[in-house]
Amino acid sequence: MKLPWKIKLLILLSIIAGIFYLDYLVQHDSGYVLIAFGNTSIEMSFWFAVVLIVTLLLLVRWTSKISKGSVNLVKKSTGFILFGSAAAAQKRAEKGLVEFIEGDFKAARKDLLKSAHNVQAPVLNYLAAARSAHELGDETQANELLLKAEEVASEDSLAIIITQARIQFSAKKYEQCVATLEKARKISPRNVLVLEYLRNVYTELEDWESLERLLPELNRNKVGSEEERLALSDKLYLALIDLAGEQASRMQTKNAIARLQEVWEDLPKEVKKRPAMVGAYVQQLRRYDGDAIAENLLRRHLQKDWQDELISLYGLLAGEDLDRQLIQAENWLKQRPADAALLLTLARLSLRNELWGKAREYYQGSIKQKPSAEACAELGRLLAAMGEHELSTQYYQQGLKSAANVQSKLPLPKPA
Repeated sequence: MKLPWKIKLLILLSIIAGIFYLDYLVQHDSGYVLIAFGNTSIEMSFWFAVVLIVTLLLLVRWTSKISKGSVNLVKKSTGFILFGSAAAAQKRAEKGLVEFIEGDFKAARKDLLKSAHNVQAPVLNYLAAARSAHELGDETQANELLLKAEEVASEDSLAIIITQARIQFSAKKYEQCVATLEKARKISPRNVLVLEYLRNVYTELEDWESLERLLPELNRNKVGSEEERLALSDKLYLALIDLAGEQASRMQTKNAIARLQEVWEDLPKEVKKRPAMVGAYVQQLRRYDGDAIAENLLRRHLQKDWQDELISLYGLLAGEDLDRQLIQAENWLKQRPADAALLLTLARLSLRNELWGKAREYYQGSIKQKPSAEACAELGRLLAAMGEHELSTQYYQQGLKSAANVQSKLPLPKPA
């Protein structure tokens, strides 16, 4: 900041006045200083003593600067002798990083540690060297090098924490890895790499509840591709439904169904529309005699959004009104007369209604459209109960062929 000329003039006049006043004091009152120690005494004027003290102070300061310069020179010389020049160290560090990327961890560790003392960013050397030590199986040195990285880092470095988490994850120390990653999240809550590692470690731990809490962050920060996020979501919610099923197995039937319904209601609306979720939930309800609830849900879902993979499941359910259930499926058949899965479902529902002839027709229609091991085996079972054993055997054999999908080329004994 520049001072106004008036202030500058005032300062100059003050300095001149001070010099004149000091000269006046020296001429009219020189003062007196006596220094005595033992039998020796030194006398001098006050102003001479002042000049002497100032001179000594300047001499001490000058000597200190020379000493520091000498020490720095010695340090630099020693560093040069032991580690080479800074340029050489930088080249060696670059070589070590290339070796690290290429997977030559033994050479990388050596070059990175040799050059760490004489590069501008030694923290990179120590982090890569720590990873190299881990890859070589030396966990003790890896931890020591991470501590060195913390010592030379200017602040609490996120890179150090992520490296530590990466090492812990690779060593399958998942609980420790979670704690490390949570520390990283406090520094950088939206860091994609941190979120990605948390996703992976929760998946390995099968900690579905923690992963569910993390999922909004993963979606918000677009961690992974859209397909990967959708696959993760499916895996998560299917696991939560299975977990609810396991919890329900330790309860009475009424409480078990209530637990399943509670979990289902907590799922996001768009998730409950996915066929895989509906199918998994219906299967769990079947385990605990929840057919009526499952049939109602599945019927409403199929009326809005038809999926072939769910129609077969509809025939396995015993709803509250079996007649109405059969009529509903026959109404669907009007729109899809050649649907093999729907015909199989109608055959099963006909059996539940003890309509044996109709069941037989629907089974045969399903097999005609698309032979399946299930349809053949179930029709064979029905025909055996109706006394048609020869035809029953034929369908059983056809079912076995459908299950194998190809006829074996292995030789068979010739008829006698």
